Amino acid sequence: MEQALYHPEHGYYSSDRAAIGRRGDYFTNISVGPLFGELLAAQFAEIWEQLGSPQPVPPTADKIDPPKNGFAAASHYVVHVFPSARRLANSSENELRECTLGYRAKNLLATARLVSSGEADLEAWSALSDLDLQAKLCELPGVGAKVANCVMLFAYERLRAFPIDVWIERVLRQQYFPRARKLNSQRLRKFCESHFGEHGGYAQQYLFHYARTALRKSGASKVSSTPLRSAQNHKRKDGRMGGNKSMSKRKNKSKSKGENGTTSAAQVVSAPGLR
Repeated sequence: MEQALYHPEHGYYSSDRAAIGRRGDYFTNISVGPLFGELLAAQFAEIWEQLGSPQPVPPTADKIDPPKNGFAAASHYVVHVFPSARRLANSSENELRECTLGYRAKNLLATARLVSSGEADLEAWSALSDLDLQAKLCELPGVGAKVANCVMLFAYERLRAFPIDVWIERVLRQQYFPRARKLNSQRLRKFCESHFGEHGGYAQQYLFHYARTALRKSGASKVSSTPLRSAQNHKRKDGRMGGNKSMSKRKNKSKSKGENGTTSAAQVVSAPGLR
């Protein structure tokens, strides 16, 4: 199959027979429009920031834009890929730290050794239910609910998975719980499971894109508080205000104006297909 598709002379993608798009042999997300690529770029940017913004960034990342044959035609570029679990398992923690992994190096090494030895059979886990799969993933070193849901959504294509990070917390609070003071992670998870249902993964990507674009441009992300820290923030604000009602009214008025000045992500993800 590899030769039939990628042979440099006779392969499908190397010849003029390749016809990809709405009028071709098949089409994928990248053939329909730019949104899928923008969502991936936003997710990659977040991961890059969490890794400490390592330098240099691979210079060819922004050059992979072949309009005819999609990603397959980018084979002549230098593309950096993730190493296998076995290669990671044979590395040392110090070697991984040199890749600017920081405190994650220890957990990554431990997980790689579990996968490489077969103790953690990622392929077999694909047959598990969503709840059992999440439980298995959370048993891996350093993996919590957010990372487990990311893996479920992007690797196992479990479309109900709804990863909640600081950006998603902010946009959920702003759009769905603007007046709630007592809002914890458990309540957020239950709300997302019931409200977005089987299309939760799609809704999460729309909300994430909105949070990283509209909220950042409006400056809302600088003043927004996450649900997990909201109660503490309210207590500190109450102490500073000391009963200054006029100041409180001006802040509430300004907040309302800011919320009405941007396109609501709730309108996007409340479409019939995403309920």
